[in-house]
Amino acid sequence: MVLFGAQFSEPLRKAVEQFHNPLQPLLALLRDAIGPEIGGVDVAPLIAAALIIYAGYVLDLLLAPQSGENGGARVPDASRAQPVGATAAPAASAPMKPVARWGLTGAAAKKRRMELLREIARQKRIIEKSTGEEREAAIAAIRSHQAELQAQEKSLAFMALDVVGSTKMKVSEKPLIIEHAFLAFREWVESIMRQHGVWKSSWTPDGVMAAFPDVNEAVAAAQEVLEGLPKFNKEGHEMSVPFQVRLGVSQGNVIFDDDARMDEVSHQVIDLAGHLQKYASPDTLLMAKHDYAKLRDRKGFRTASQNVDGYETLEWKA
Repeated sequence: MVLFGAQFSEPLRKAVEQFHNPLQPLLALLRDAIGPEIGGVDVAPLIAAALIIYAGYVLDLLLAPQSGENGGARVPDASRAQPVGATAAPAASAPMKPVARWGLTGAAAKKRRMELLREIARQKRIIEKSTGEEREAAIAAIRSHQAELQAQEKSLAFMALDVVGSTKMKVSEKPLIIEHAFLAFREWVESIMRQHGVWKSSWTPDGVMAAFPDVNEAVAAAQEVLEGLPKFNKEGHEMSVPFQVRLGVSQGNVIFDDDARMDEVSHQVIDLAGHLQKYASPDTLLMAKHDYAKLRDRKGFRTASQNVDGYETLEWKA
């Protein structure tokens, strides 16, 4: 490109001519083929530049590592020792290329996610029955599909809340009193969750599963519910039996489309929040030790005796 531009500036042309030109054989061949000039301009350097760029593109395609996305590409030898599992990471010696987020929403995102999950299951069956290159290709395909799924993940915290003994609470109470009390409870809890930036929530008759972008806000919402419960029981309803609640909070990376509902997403992080809530004592927040370590404010927590899903836990009471 410099050689092409130099012919339009006499000082630049003289400066360029002082150096040995390794492209001279190529330029001479081009000039013989197209003639010395076109319209008074030597276009041989421009054509040579285009050829070099194209050659580089072709070499890049030939030499670039294959992703294995179609299930037929070979993988580097180092990948043979790579374990195949739900969260297996690419080997350090053969890093995966970055995978862009889908940019899909709603039904399109669900469809793509299901396609990838079905293909991963299919490739795992191939691994169980094959050896050699076919098995390596299946491993590479799984790694590629997992990387695409993981690129869609977002960090979320889940708060599970359940009203303790809700069925017994309703015994001998008038239906309208019960309806008002539980509607008032839901409105009160929702107002607290909104103040702490809740992203999505799904209610049952006696509880809620809510997603927050930040684990600190999820815990703060749970703590505010526990702290405000005595006042709510005194002023917020007319039932003779007070509300008691159990809460669990967990945090992790989840594939959760913006348009999806809470009941459409299944993940162990959500399950853990529900299990923590189930094992919590009345009027207590329970969370796993590894999530407790992520909190900015850890005051008031104490070690709990429950071991939930294999995790050590801590509890918080108002």
